[in-house]
Amino acid sequence: MEQKQENFEQQLQFGIDGEKIVAENFMQQGFFILPVYQFDVNTAPVLFSTNKQYILPDMVVFRNLECAFIEAKRKRQYVKWKGKIETGICQRLYDHYMQIHKNTGLDVFIVFVQEEEEPTGIFYLNLCTPGRKWDGRNHKGEIKEKPLYLWETQYLKQL
Repeated sequence: MEQKQENFEQQLQFGIDGEKIVAENFMQQGFFILPVYQFDVNTAPVLFSTNKQYILPDMVVFRNLECAFIEAKRKRQYVKWKGKIETGICQRLYDHYMQIHKNTGLDVFIVFVQEEEEPTGIFYLNLCTPGRKWDGRNHKGEIKEKPLYLWETQYLKQL
């Protein structure tokens, strides 16, 4: 998987701009948005319980009696594996978001703002959609990336 080289500030701004795109899209559909801002770039916002804390998705959306967590991901390219096209999030975040879903009963949706590589657009899926774990190793067993949780693009729905 080839990554474009950018500094941290450029990557952070790219992601923040993606969150704005997703929030504006939900607001245009009549949702209210509760953003979960990252006040300190060195730590992520968390949901606390008596003995655990979980990293929070980017926002909570509300409309009528609907309520869900939303994680926004802005992407330039897909992952190609065994003839399939996939996209995903880091495994660590997937694990935290799954615990949030299990402990709150609220759905967690991942929204992908896909740019440059086709298919482009804004897509979403429920975190509970079956996917696959990738340990970050290439075919030689060398660690190349952080572990990811990936979904095939066939499961993505246009927002």
